Amino acid sequence: MALLLQGMYDSNALFSNGLHATSSTFTVGNSLAGKVMVTNTPQVLFSLIYLFYNSLFTGMLSTAEINSLAYCRKPLRVSHPQGAQRSTYYLQLPYRYAIPLMVLSGLLHWLISQTVFLVNIAVFDTNSVKQPDRAVSACGWSASGLYTVLIAGLIMVAVLVGFGSRKYHPGMPLTTSCSRAISAACHPAPGDDDAPLKALMYGVIHQTEDGHEYVGFSSHEVKPLKGGRSYGRNLST
Repeated sequence: MALLLQGMYDSNALFSNGLHATSSTFTVGNSLAGKVMVTNTPQVLFSLIYLFYNSLFTGMLSTAEINSLAYCRKPLRVSHPQGAQRSTYYLQLPYRYAIPLMVLSGLLHWLISQTVFLVNIAVFDTNSVKQPDRAVSACGWSASGLYTVLIAGLIMVAVLVGFGSRKYHPGMPLTTSCSRAISAACHPAPGDDDAPLKALMYGVIHQTEDGHEYVGFSSHEVKPLKGGRSYGRNLST
């Protein structure tokens, strides 16, 4: 915050010299390795944040993919497709999401590199002789770069909140990545043993003589779930 306030002294000239214009410098000991570590620490922190950010999108989109089977018949995505099955996404996310996220990650890493960086100043005398004892090595930072990173970070948060506010279609209990819940929906009805190789849909797949209904994935016709009713999710129990 102190760095941010210090960079506000001339708001008119904040972006006039570009993102990499040095607003101030600070030193961290006399070790060059220490300065390099300090200037690259924000890169490591952003990488960790991006992993968490990406995992949230992966969880929401995988849930949306499973949830879509309640109203649209689709084949499964597997590593080694057979029959009507489809292959998994190369980047674990649909390309319309994965590519923008990768571009955003690269852009933020570049912006951070323009915000905190290593400054080395070599000093020469009037005869163009280098003066090693007068050289300056420090960590520099850019106020305009810092503002740009903060704005980009706020946009990332707004996109995540907006995407997370979208509602899933009704018709299927949320399973997210819970293997137990997914497994409970994967017990086929009698006569549908090759269902994994075909296009599937989620709904009521079997009804017993006493009227009890079971739900799950099936390649046959299914009936949609109705609110307020109880269903079984495992035909073996």
